Amino acid sequence: MLGGTPEAATVTAGLRARRLAQPVGSLPSPEPAPAPPPGPLLVGDDGGTQRLARYLALHHIAAVVDATHPFAMRLAAGAAAACRLAGVPRFKVERAPWPPLAGAPALEVDSVEEGVRLLPAGTRRVLATVGRRDLVRLARAAPVRFVIRAPDRPSPLPCNVLWLWGQPSCEAAVEAAFLGTLGIDALLIRETGGAAGFGKLLAARLLALPVVMIRRPTPPAGPRGTPAECLAWLGRLLEEQDGHEQALLHGWNMNP
Repeated sequence: MLGGTPEAATVTAGLRARRLAQPVGSLPSPEPAPAPPPGPLLVGDDGGTQRLARYLALHHIAAVVDATHPFAMRLAAGAAAACRLAGVPRFKVERAPWPPLAGAPALEVDSVEEGVRLLPAGTRRVLATVGRRDLVRLARAAPVRFVIRAPDRPSPLPCNVLWLWGQPSCEAAVEAAFLGTLGIDALLIRETGGAAGFGKLLAARLLALPVVMIRRPTPPAGPRGTPAECLAWLGRLLEEQDGHEQALLHGWNMNP
């Protein structure tokens, strides 16, 4: 189970409830996760293809569920490559996207650089939700100042980026108060989906703030879908694998 996300926790709970399999968790780094995976952990395996492939083969892993963040493309690509090397089936769990807000459409872009470039003229202070590796791209946008909110402080932090400890709220009023207190005049956000992040979009509509939204990247080819679809896929896969093993065992008993 690759993740540390709410979707990973949902699939894990479903596996346990149905007694389909024993999940083993993996985290990309030792930083605290919103929903830590169960059981033994592989920590720091941030796209190490060869290492992950060896682990899958050595521990006879039946399947890999990639429930990492929608923008964790390096992890997703590394997991896909490792599964190909080890011959292990993989399923990508996709988080439901945010619904469009009537009357307040976001300007959609494909990258942080494009989003920074298309911020409205006169923008001075922006709430940004981007990855750690994207902070350097914000540094190039001075004199615009960016505010990021996270439970831990990124390092290094560009001089035009202010870090605030915290997590997003799903309540529009709470997010509106947060944005107003900081004097935010635009949002530059990734389309991560999920209930926790939707509050800031609702708040932006309440405050009539422009929103520039970075589209999700396309995940590696392969089966993908919701947590429920993942559980159904795992059920079919494990049943097929069990049937194959039983057939092999029967053939061995018939031909000692």
